[in-house]
Amino acid sequence: MVLEMKAPHYQGIKHADMVYVMNREPRMSAHGVTYQPISGWMKVICSVEDRAQQAGMFSISGAEDKTPQDQGGLTEVTPIQILANEWPGDIYSYIWFAGGYYDADGAPVHRRNGTRMAQGWEVKARRVAYDPKNLIPEPVVAEGAKVYGDNSYQATHRA
Repeated sequence: MVLEMKAPHYQGIKHADMVYVMNREPRMSAHGVTYQPISGWMKVICSVEDRAQQAGMFSISGAEDKTPQDQGGLTEVTPIQILANEWPGDIYSYIWFAGGYYDADGAPVHRRNGTRMAQGWEVKARRVAYDPKNLIPEPVVAEGAKVYGDNSYQATHRA
């Protein structure tokens, strides 16, 4: 019996997942800083990796939260890392991924070193809204909007 072996379809290291990005800008009001949308949702083809906090998934330091919510207790911190060929967002970006909302955690970093496959954008984000029993649906993107990081980008930037 001869088995026919087929190579798996290779989409590229940065083409495994999809996130939606909305750009925002900070505005000062009588109630403090708020973030106002300055763009619609944009689709980004990328790779998303979970990142574990070294001190645990509650609070940034792993210690007791100094500013608890109304109910008290600890604040969940669920970080992810996004790797993408193109990134339309910035430090204030709002991100949807897998039924939850995330805030960009720091400025996106453009990685220029290494092989061409390793180059691109690295974005860290932390979850701000998620309900496992009632997932947040995918945002609606305007018809005809550009999809960032799609295969056409990869085809035009190959060596």
